Amino acid sequence: MTTTILEFMSVDHDRLDEIFTGFKKLKEDDLDEARILFLAFKAGLLRHIDWEEDILFPIFEEGTGMRDTGPTAMMRMEHGHIKNFLEMIGEKVLAENLEGLEEAEIGLLE
Repeated sequence: MTTTILEFMSVDHDRLDEIFTGFKKLKEDDLDEARILFLAFKAGLLRHIDWEEDILFPIFEEGTGMRDTGPTAMMRMEHGHIKNFLEMIGEKVLAENLEGLEEAEIGLLE
């Protein structure tokens, strides 16, 4: 069976979405299990971002000549925001301080 890059990345997006949904469901009732899910989500999302930035973006940029402008430049900026929100959420979860967590989660998803 051959899987395209688009299919592979889509399946990984879905997998990460499921983990994050599980985290959001558990965070109020079972913070220990929620923490495990969040850490898995964070690691998976950072790996996904690395795949995009280290493998896919250079191929696109070489083919189009766009590096400092265009979609990959915008996505790199968005990835920076995502990483900041991951850090904020991670700090709150590890400190068992859920105050303001909803805002950080919304920022992550925007």
